[in-house]
Amino acid sequence: MKASEIRALSDAGVAKQLEERCKELLRMNLRRKMGSVEKIHQFSSLRREIARIKTVMRAREIENARGAS
Repeated sequence: MKASEIRALSDAGVAKQLEERCKELLRMNLRRKMGSVEKIHQFSSLRREIARIKTVMRAREIENARGAS
């Protein structure tokens, strides 16, 4: 998911996406520990996607703080 797609989502949608991606990363980590992960490259792409989502969330927080003061 691109940053522009994330920005188009509502705050609740962004939070839901973050929760889903974190759960997916947890499941992948469990599968890796058990030795049944086939696509190792998905770990890095999933971590990057989580970082993108968190970046958009933080930018919105800063924007809201500036607007409130």
